[in-house]
Amino acid sequence: MAKVHTEVRILDGERQEFVEQAEQFVSWYAEKEEFALSRAEVRPETYRQLRAIETSGGGKMEEVAEALDLTAGQAGRVVVELAKQGWVKTIGSSEDKRPRRVEVTEEGKKMLALCKQEKEEVMARVVCSKDQKARERMLEALKELNGLGRGVADGV
Repeated sequence: MAKVHTEVRILDGERQEFVEQAEQFVSWYAEKEEFALSRAEVRPETYRQLRAIETSGGGKMEEVAEALDLTAGQAGRVVVELAKQGWVKTIGSSEDKRPRRVEVTEEGKKMLALCKQEKEEVMARVVCSKDQKARERMLEALKELNGLGRGVADGV
């Protein structure tokens, strides 16, 4: 029990700096991502929505809503807008024609690939502007943060 209280006090002492540094990094990354996506002529929100649908694996509308972190109604509106762009398609129930599954179309997959390429090019320019040691430190820090973030999400 004492260990937990000690960790909380340490966290209290470092929390503000941690939050500030995390916000700066997220803001910097979002700026680079937005620039890359603007080259692909896609809004960041649209990209994230389509990625969420893709990672849901052509799931049921309920799974898509969960992946988008939206209500079923809100997710349905997002799907309609993405379908108008030709990036997703819905597969309806044979009984009532309501959309039951959502899949990313080939056109949507091409758009995601273009966005990924643009993001990689922008990040490559950022990373290549650093020397080898700095690139290695950046990669190690990102790997460690990713692992820590997963631990927090998993309840560690």
